[in-house]
Formats: sequence, structure tokens, C-alpha cells
Amino acid sequence: MDLKILAIGLVLINFAACIAMMLDKSYAVKNKWRLSEAFLLSFSLFGGGIGLMMGMILFRHKLSKLKFRVIAPLGICVYTAVIFYFIWTEKIIWL
Repeated sequence: MDLKILAIGLVLINFAACIAMMLDKSYAVKNKWRLSEAFLLSFSLFGGGIGLMMGMILFRHKLSKLKFRVIAPLGICVYTAVIFYFIWTEKIIWL
């Protein structure tokens, strides 16, 4: 897998996660239809943990929810490990 594609994908999913948190916060303030917690948390499982955490902090949204405070950093750790794995295996191939 090309690391540039992985990096672009991670930037896009993190941007989408942050926007989703912004939208959900906006909907919450206006008492409108909300995005589901499962939808928001799925961003973290697909590499958007950093964007999800940024959205939580920037928009002060879902900070009191334990599952958001656990799953978002866990997603960051998992995808950091995945990225290091790809970097490590490509370096071994190049040697």
C-alpha cells in the first residue's frame, strides 16, 4: 500500500470526523435531529480518532461521555500502530 494514499485517506477521515462533531454540536444546540453516537464513534475505528478528539475539544462536545473519551484515543493508538506497521514493512522490503 502506498503511504501517500494512506496519509491522504487519514487526513480526509479526520477532517470528516471533526466536521461531524461540529454538525452534531450545532444540531444539539438547535434541538434538531442528531447524528448517532455509533456513527460518530465509527470515525475513530476507521482512523479518524484525531479528528474526533479535535472536534470534541474545539466544540466542547461529548467530553463527558466515557465511551468517547476511551474509544477516540484507542482509535488513535490502533491507527498509529497500523501506520508504523506499514512503514516498518516497507523499510524491510527496501533493504
